[in-house]
Amino acid sequence: METAPISLSGCSTTPPEVRPFARSADEAFAEELFDGVWRLILPLPYSPRGTVNCYLLEGAEGHCLVDCGTSLAPGWDALEQALAKAYTEPRSISLLVCTHAHPDHYGLAATTKERAGCALALAPGPLAVADVLRDPAVPVERRRELVRRAGVPPETLAAALLPPGDDCHHERPLPDVRLQEGDTIPSRSGAWRVVPAPGHAPTQLVLLHERTRVLICADLTVTLRIPYLEYGHSADPWAEQIASLARCRNLDATLLLPGHGRPLAEPDQALAGAVACFETAPGLILDSIVDGPLSAYEVVLEVSGEDAPFYTRHMSLAGALCVLERLEDSGECVAVDGKDGIRRFRALQSTGGSLRAS
Repeated sequence: METAPISLSGCSTTPPEVRPFARSADEAFAEELFDGVWRLILPLPYSPRGTVNCYLLEGAEGHCLVDCGTSLAPGWDALEQALAKAYTEPRSISLLVCTHAHPDHYGLAATTKERAGCALALAPGPLAVADVLRDPAVPVERRRELVRRAGVPPETLAAALLPPGDDCHHERPLPDVRLQEGDTIPSRSGAWRVVPAPGHAPTQLVLLHERTRVLICADLTVTLRIPYLEYGHSADPWAEQIASLARCRNLDATLLLPGHGRPLAEPDQALAGAVACFETAPGLILDSIVDGPLSAYEVVLEVSGEDAPFYTRHMSLAGALCVLERLEDSGECVAVDGKDGIRRFRALQSTGGSLRAS
């Protein structure tokens, strides 16, 4: 683990996304969705308007909190205010379930455990806060080399090693409970069933309310033109994501409760849209390297546009690396390491912008 922050002195410009953005705890609020199920909306200090959803499931002998928000200010104060607006307090929480270990969902886990006196539950897997390019648990020299090899230009290389808001230095408590497929979490409104959903993160899970078939879907439906996948922690995050989306489509959900944004009233449409995005991305990537070898970073610029925001580019870089390595393994492209240390990819065939799933 790093003992000091990464220096940004080598960046010709410092993207604002790598530094925390001042937000207020007063921006937190809560809404009851149905029968003791609350959405808590917490401000994220990565932008002026970003938020993350946590969900409060009321129980007869203590409540379950699903996700807890970031440790960056206003962090705990925002969570406490949202709980108050749901007419409860931290000590009423007996179980904290984190859908995955990214900082905006898990960053306050240690503080919540301590101040609420609750147990922590997670799916099995690495407690990675991000892909290996940006996780400080990975030695910084290895990350620098991976980012250089991906073709990130020197002027933004240091910033490319950091997650949004440099939000990665919180404690990473181990779970008291390892949640497995089919486990259930009781609540006043009925049981919630655990469904594994890796891809976006190796530990990601979703929760299905068995009576109403409402699905707390974490970040399963988050998409970009090259969607984010957690590079470096499993063999094929793209295949995991596709399988997770198929698994969740088969649940016949009636409502999706996502990690960000408002509830989605047409679940199959939202899930089908996410499937289309993930299935299309490999074809777009392959077509971008038909006319000549490109680095992973150049692929991102080609597919997403050179005017894409900084973090769109660097979240897409993780997804591009996952897909490029998959295409290389399947024999659809080749990779060559240049004398400059940058790895470039060239397509062996075009898919016409669509993936031949296999």
